[in-house]
Amino acid sequence: MEIVGFSLVRRDERRNLRVWHASAMRGCLTVLALGLVALLLAAWFLPPILARDAVEVALRSSGFTAQTMSIHVSENPPPFLLLGRADQVHVVATGAKVRGLRADSLDVTLAHVDVARRSFASIDGTLSGVSVPQGGGGAFSASEVDISGPTNAAVTTLRLSPADVVSMVLAAYGAAAREVPIGVELLPPSGLTLTFAGRQEAASLAVGSDGSLLMRAGSLSFTLARPEPDLPLQIRTVAVDASGLVVSGVMDARSLLP
Repeated sequence: MEIVGFSLVRRDERRNLRVWHASAMRGCLTVLALGLVALLLAAWFLPPILARDAVEVALRSSGFTAQTMSIHVSENPPPFLLLGRADQVHVVATGAKVRGLRADSLDVTLAHVDVARRSFASIDGTLSGVSVPQGGGGAFSASEVDISGPTNAAVTTLRLSPADVVSMVLAAYGAAAREVPIGVELLPPSGLTLTFAGRQEAASLAVGSDGSLLMRAGSLSFTLARPEPDLPLQIRTVAVDASGLVVSGVMDARSLLP
C-alpha cells in the first residue's frame, strides 16, 4: 500500500507541474499579446502627435508665427507619418504672420505634404483681417483672402471692404503729393467716383501688365496695390460688387513655406 500511495503522489506532482507550465505559458503569451497591442496602438496613435510637432517646427523655422495655433495631421495609415509625409495638414491660427503678410485668423489645409522638404501639392483655406505687404514698402488691407489650388498657381481672391479701398486711394493720392479726395464711392463693375472740394471725378480700376492693381483718374494713373516679390501674387481681375472690391489672381503658395 505504501508503494501504491507513493506512485499516486508522484502522478499528482507531475500533473501539478504540467498545470503550472501551462499556466506560465499562458501568462507569457498574454504579456506578449498585450505588448504587441501596445506597440500597435503606439504605431497608430503616436505618429500623428510626432508629425504635428514636426510640422509646427517646420512652420516656425520658415518664419511663420502666430499667437495661437492648432495643427492636425492625417495620413492613412497613420504609421506612414513616420516617413515625414502626410495626406493633409490642417492649420488654424490667430495673429498669424509669414513673409510680412499678417492675418487676424487663418484656416488652411495643405494636401500631400512632405514635411522634410517643406513642400505640399495643394492648398485650400481662408485668411481674415489680412494685411498684405506692398513692393516698395507699406501694406494694403483685405477683409478676407481665399486661396485654393495647386501650390505653384493657387487661385487667390482678395475681398476688400469699401473702407479698405478708400484707404488705398487716399494713400495713393498722398504718396503722389496730389490733392486728396474727400470722398470715394465704388461703382460696379470696376469704377470709382472721387469727390474733391467743389467737384467730382470718375476713376476706373484695372490690372497692370506686371500684375499690379491700377487706378486711372483723368490723365493720372496710380498703383494701388503691388504685392512684394517675396509674396508672388499676380493680380488677374478686379471687380466692384455689393460688398466692396474683389481682386482675383494666382499666387505661388510655396512662398508661404520658404
